[in-house]
Amino acid sequence: MLNLQGLDETLPSQETIKVDHVVLSGSATNGIVLRDGAGFAKGSDALTVKGSALYPVNIWARAAGGLPSGSYTGNAKDEILLESSHAYSNFGETTTLRTLGVPYHVGTDQNAGDLRIDPQLRASPRLP
Repeated sequence: MLNLQGLDETLPSQETIKVDHVVLSGSATNGIVLRDGAGFAKGSDALTVKGSALYPVNIWARAAGGLPSGSYTGNAKDEILLESSHAYSNFGETTTLRTLGVPYHVGTDQNAGDLRIDPQLRASPRLP
């Protein structure tokens, strides 16, 4: 239904879309796809995705912390898909995955379902 691409996948999530009391219904695939830098704008709220033939949301990991509250049930697969298909899908910033009433699903049938923290963050020095 909505397939959004950011400007630069090497940077943190970009505010590509703002939703406020939006209903997406009846997608022939995923309800909304955010990839390659795309993310929800601050203040996004009350997103409802229902009736999708696949997942309500397919989102890259770096943007997953920005998922707005709402309803993500009534789809073929009531899960938030973290596709994790390439290096820029890794978490690169501190991120909190919110409880949205559906589980997060890591990976697809085409990839290993491997979700990682960016190696540069692990290499940073520890504070005393």
